[in-house]
Amino acid sequence: MRLVPLISIAFASVLMNGCRVPTEVEIDETRELNSNDERIRLHASNWQRFKPGERHYVYKVPKEWVRRRNTQMRQVNLGFGPNGEGDVYISETRGSLWQNVNRWRRQFGLEPISETDVNSLPRATALGVELALVEEKGTYGPGMGKAAKNDYGLLGVIGATGSGVITIKMVGPGAIVEAERERFLEFCRGLNLGD
Repeated sequence: MRLVPLISIAFASVLMNGCRVPTEVEIDETRELNSNDERIRLHASNWQRFKPGERHYVYKVPKEWVRRRNTQMRQVNLGFGPNGEGDVYISETRGSLWQNVNRWRRQFGLEPISETDVNSLPRATALGVELALVEEKGTYGPGMGKAAKNDYGLLGVIGATGSGVITIKMVGPGAIVEAERERFLEFCRGLNLGD
């Protein structure tokens, strides 16, 4: 019976030795920073550290739309349509303008377009500047395990920032998106950055 406490003490001492913090750490590999690396924010407020995005948006919600709870990926989240089946949201994401426009196209099963084609897309005003306007129709595959939806439409206003891309996206049944087109563009024109 005395053997059990001795074995327990021996086992504990082995575990304790394994928990020692090394006095010296050697770094044996590095990598180049790229556009997906987030810059360090010294003296950032708690809101900037713990809330998605750094921007505060000022906008007016059309009376026909409804507010929805914001998510980690949607800094502004709205719904539209008779049964709330459409989404309008603002996101801040990584990557280039070209990559994000083609991600939207892939959601509709379309081939990618060139960077030159992205740069020559029609324009819409949002945030006080002219940004690219993307319009797609067809079968929409939202991804993340969600089922594809037929006869859907997308209106998107998208622009590059110093640290990524801002997107203002409307997606829903094609006929409803088309009916809300002018309201969406008016929403974009009235969208601004707050303090």
